[in-house]
Amino acid sequence: MSTRTIPRVNLQTDSPEDLTDALVGASCAFVTGHSLPAEVRDDLLDVSRAFFDLSGAEKSKVRWPGDGIWRGWQALAGNRVVEDLTASAVLERFELPSRANTPLDRSPGSPGFDHFDLWPGRPEGFAAAWTRYHDSLAALSNRIIHSISAVLKLPTSELGKWCEQHHGNLVVNNYLPQLEEPPEGTLRQRAHTDLGGLTVLWADDAPGGLEVRLPNHDEWTPVEFRDGDLLVQPGDMLARWTNGVLRANIHRVVNPPRGLGALSRRLSVVYFHYPDLDTTIVPADSCISTDCPRLPSMHAGEHLRRAVHDPKRRTYPQL
Repeated sequence: MSTRTIPRVNLQTDSPEDLTDALVGASCAFVTGHSLPAEVRDDLLDVSRAFFDLSGAEKSKVRWPGDGIWRGWQALAGNRVVEDLTASAVLERFELPSRANTPLDRSPGSPGFDHFDLWPGRPEGFAAAWTRYHDSLAALSNRIIHSISAVLKLPTSELGKWCEQHHGNLVVNNYLPQLEEPPEGTLRQRAHTDLGGLTVLWADDAPGGLEVRLPNHDEWTPVEFRDGDLLVQPGDMLARWTNGVLRANIHRVVNPPRGLGALSRRLSVVYFHYPDLDTTIVPADSCISTDCPRLPSMHAGEHLRRAVHDPKRRTYPQL
């Protein structure tokens, strides 16, 4: 087990330099003082649990149709979206893409994402709770991007694409209890980096949780949330904009200890913040040095499309 710890930054009392230094050094940080009301999170958790407790037939009414960006309800086995919650399924999730931004797929007849048409009819209040949380995390993520940009002297001409025109995706993962012991050496989620700019995450303390790989450290560090904590993790796109000064955080989700599988239902709430998906991300001049030569540019939409439509081709630029 790792002896290193994840830094903790209070957004009300610590400086933007403190936050940026924490992310540069550890590729992730807990943030407090973020002004997200506990009742906004709790309302989201209540309606999400109630939705996941519905029958498979009811949830299938708002299933991801298999085209365009991930959205709506999905059941997953490994990295594959499956038809229902079979014995092979590890988790189910519900996803809400940004309510106003550029569609990922501009082909004729593709679904637009300036509105969302997969809201479940039950439970009551689902859409309102999800919208409140989404909007709160979008504002927080924009605030963090502005702080990082000021400290690292990222080009202000690009901030509109990263903030006012950003793309976002709110996800609640429902990791299923493990009524049978999984094979030794398997994981709930394989080690990976996230695709976007920032990930802002909350998770409960059920057995079998998130672990991160801190830079220049070979061991995994368990992520243990205190009350009020949110975990901030740079993703591939922010790592590319900063030319690797910020590294995309490597993380995984482990199985619960033997004998605790039946108690291991686990909810995690994840907000993924992206720049406008039409953006070509060019590493900032301020982050180029003799030690860090310029990385290739990255097209945001293409990077996301590759993961949605062909996960086996997924690359990890910072691994």
